[in-house]
Amino acid sequence: MARPVRCRRICFEPKYSQFIPDGRAPGESNGKKNEEQNKEQSREQVLLTLDEFEAIRLIDHEKKTHEQCARQMAISRTTVTEIYERARGKIADCIVNGKTLCISGGNYVLCDGSAWKNCGKKCRKINHALKDQGVGRREIEALKIAVTYEEGNVFQHFGHTEQFKVYEVTDGKIVDAQVVSTEGSGHGALAGMLSEKKVDVLICPELQFKRSTDEKAYKLQRVNSGGYDLAVELHLNASALHNARGCESLYKTEKGKKIAQQVQNRLATVFRNRGIQKRDNLYMLNSTTPTTVMLETFFCDSSADCALAEKKDVALLIAEGIHGGTITCEPQEGTDPAPSGMLYRVQTGAFTVWKNAERMKTELQKKGFRDAFITTVDLGQLFYRVQVGAFGVKTNAEAMKKKLQKAGFDALIVRA
Repeated sequence: MARPVRCRRICFEPKYSQFIPDGRAPGESNGKKNEEQNKEQSREQVLLTLDEFEAIRLIDHEKKTHEQCARQMAISRTTVTEIYERARGKIADCIVNGKTLCISGGNYVLCDGSAWKNCGKKCRKINHALKDQGVGRREIEALKIAVTYEEGNVFQHFGHTEQFKVYEVTDGKIVDAQVVSTEGSGHGALAGMLSEKKVDVLICPELQFKRSTDEKAYKLQRVNSGGYDLAVELHLNASALHNARGCESLYKTEKGKKIAQQVQNRLATVFRNRGIQKRDNLYMLNSTTPTTVMLETFFCDSSADCALAEKKDVALLIAEGIHGGTITCEPQEGTDPAPSGMLYRVQTGAFTVWKNAERMKTELQKKGFRDAFITTVDLGQLFYRVQVGAFGVKTNAEAMKKKLQKAGFDALIVRA
């Protein structure tokens, strides 16, 4: 039995229900035959449903992301993308071929104001919706605020936090507070978890700097004292007119140029290719000891780029660019045992210079990770990989990875 199609929530019905082409292309003959053909073509109608209209309004007119649009329309991001692409195709058909665009029908329901939190605007329907539900004005002012939390203090890293403290605030007063476990979830899953708990505001003071020079000093000290061979700084781009798209990679040295080009080639399989650029005016390229590149991955204010990013594993593309070849992803089942003869190892770094690998191993052992060891792998160039532990079950490797990250080390799981 087919699954019933879910109604799409829309804010309002459009003011105009039809758009008819008018005028002729420059240089077109004024003959009677041409006029008849134009009239005949304009009589061809293309139907744009109201849910398709709503997707266009939210994404193209209000510049919302597909995720924001999905929340507002009460459907999935995948469905939003399908509706949006179908709607743009219909509009293009009308513009290019001179057809009449009619806006009508569709599987939709008008918002009664009860979804006002998803809208981000002051909604004139709110009071009516609350009155119908028997909700007083005071409840509009109720908020749920989540704070990254550890042992009575604010935790400084969103992706690594093990707990949130969730406060319920009404009329400016805290009426309830509870500590909620993240159950080991990472960045993406945490956002979903907070959404499920209907959290309105997230407070996570990551690392805050009073001056830009403080941030510069912090970043350079961390990069230059780590013994790294390569540093990659990731950015999301934006444009003043919100109309740019694509990826670009920045470098300064010849070694950096090679890495930048490799990464750019992979990102350009998904995003518009804006090329690589040599830059001499950025401190992350001028003042770092290891080879450094900066990646402007895509434009976060472009709905088209955001839609592409939702469909693709952008992190994998970047990793493949750095690696210089295809990477096969590990299965995600945490309880799966490793294949016969294979083990899960937790890796904290890979170096082309033995002394750098030895330095990281020593630092790990000083922090209590006495099982740290160095392995070598030939990928066209010899790499010294610093690893901690070898596990037959992936959940054990995940636990070690989490422990390393909490201690301030970067970590990933590899099979060997």
